[in-house]
Amino acid sequence: MFFPLSHRYLHNSNGVDVNPTGAWEDGWTGEGVKIAIVDDGVLLTHPDLLLHSSLELSHDFYDEDANPEPHSVDSHGTAMAGYIAANANDIDIRGVAYESTTAGIRFISPTESDYEAEEFDQVLSRASKHKMSEIDIYCHTWAPEEGFDMFTYMGDQTESSFSKVIQNGRGGKGSIIVFAAGHGMYSIVSRTQSHSRALTLK
Repeated sequence: MFFPLSHRYLHNSNGVDVNPTGAWEDGWTGEGVKIAIVDDGVLLTHPDLLLHSSLELSHDFYDEDANPEPHSVDSHGTAMAGYIAANANDIDIRGVAYESTTAGIRFISPTESDYEAEEFDQVLSRASKHKMSEIDIYCHTWAPEEGFDMFTYMGDQTESSFSKVIQNGRGGKGSIIVFAAGHGMYSIVSRTQSHSRALTLK
């Protein structure tokens, strides 16, 4: 859930890498930026995340409580949080924005989710605008499970939340919404990843 400084995605001879080291050298470490991971939960007490994690900005919309900790077999959101924001440590491990503040927004449990379409749209809508006046970037790292095409369940309520977040988030400056391209083995033209109000990163 982190990038060792020798990791091939940091420096790759074929040019397929994240290459964040130049930004780090210029002082762009994520300090002051609040990033929410929208997924199956984030273990905020993980040693690689604890230093800059925020329970106050987090929420569990699946179990309806304040702690976004995932069930023991759900680890995707925690792993994604590590790639983004794992704290720099003495064994040269860090996330891309290693001094950013991490929040967890849990709205699914891939091992249990049984949402109907309308319910899914409602829960994702609420999760997508949680603490929008404070959160700078929403990283939607969730993906559809085999036999459960969650992308098709996104509806008008989620669309409305995206609009509000982009226009009114961050105290009126607008928050940023990010989806992963090709996530869950879907093409970049899927409904989520080609959404007009979402930035897609590959």
